Amino acid sequence: MAQGISRGSRLIGLDIFRGFLVWMMIFLHNLDSFAGDLHAIETSAGFASVIGKFIGRWGVFFFIITGFSNSISLYSKYKNPEVNTRKIMLKTLIKCVILILFDRFCVILLLGESQGGGIYDFNEGPVTIGIILGFVKDGTYHPPLLYDVFFSQSAVVTISYILLILTFIEIALFKRKTQRKFTNLIILGSIGLIILIVSPFAVIYLRPLWVIALQNEDYGIAFLYGMLVGDIHPLLPNIGFAFIGAVFGLAYELRIPRKPTVIVGSIFSFISIVIGIIGYILLGEPAYEQTYQTSPGRSMWLLAGVMIIPILFIYYYEFEPDKNKPPNRLALNLQRFGKVSLTLYLIESFIVELLLIGINLIFPLAEYLALLAILGIIVIVLLSLILILWEKGNFGGSVEWMIKKATKF
Repeated sequence: MAQGISRGSRLIGLDIFRGFLVWMMIFLHNLDSFAGDLHAIETSAGFASVIGKFIGRWGVFFFIITGFSNSISLYSKYKNPEVNTRKIMLKTLIKCVILILFDRFCVILLLGESQGGGIYDFNEGPVTIGIILGFVKDGTYHPPLLYDVFFSQSAVVTISYILLILTFIEIALFKRKTQRKFTNLIILGSIGLIILIVSPFAVIYLRPLWVIALQNEDYGIAFLYGMLVGDIHPLLPNIGFAFIGAVFGLAYELRIPRKPTVIVGSIFSFISIVIGIIGYILLGEPAYEQTYQTSPGRSMWLLAGVMIIPILFIYYYEFEPDKNKPPNRLALNLQRFGKVSLTLYLIESFIVELLLIGINLIFPLAEYLALLAILGIIVIVLLSLILILWEKGNFGGSVEWMIKKATKF
């Protein structure tokens, strides 16, 4: 095995793909800083724009990973008859609280410039920015908005909700004395499929009610509806992706052979992709602003089908890890990003925005899309060097490190 990498209890394939998604996130978020009319450029790009915006939604894979890894972790614990269910729930709760608090801390202090969402359409309403970043940019205090702190749905907050719900349901399944292994697979898969089917209709019905609740300052209802269907990463349909991921995680722990798993997964993937493509043909590409809302049905099914493919590759790769070739340098680098993907998700926009503020004082970099793309690559290289050093300290101070320390009992 390559030097500097330890398999331990982690799945290398998961970390590598997490790292790949973080790279894409840094690169694409960097392009959002373009000072010109990015929408006009995307419109003129035609079909390439459709592909680009679809790839921009690939962050949903983090929800699939959440379900996949949670199933593996929980089921491995319930192989031990002495397992303490209360301790598992307590650890999950602590983990979720840390994630939510750290995420809101970053929103208040480090949030990059943004506009729209909630009662406002895309690119309308007040422009918001984190306290620290705003002060660095113009030397003034920018108070956080109520919407950003309590009602915007980040991926990290939604992952926290998913972990609580999924852990509760899986504990109810796994702790039964007589394990019905394949029944558990069917139950998890059925829940995920029902959520995916219902989600587009729930969004159509509930999202206007969420906006009305925000307008009427009915904050209890607004919080509940926002959690389900609000901007940008609500529970629906993302918790459905997590349940689909949970099916493959449980299959992995049950040691269901690779071939039937890949066949069944490929059939589901193919059907989902076909449904998504038909939706795009009949209904056209979703409106631009919907990229910043929960996924419309046709995008949801296409995402479900496409995102199953890397899960199948990971399942195949990790099923017999001892037979795999050692990861090369690129894989090692991606794995480092994957190990602290939550931390990087929370701080990467702050890093990019801070760099751009400094560079724009000397040269108007934000006016050149190609140069922004190059800057994205430079940021990835710089972070790679930092992570090499940070790894030697076991990523101390990262969100992942804090969770590990807080739940070590």
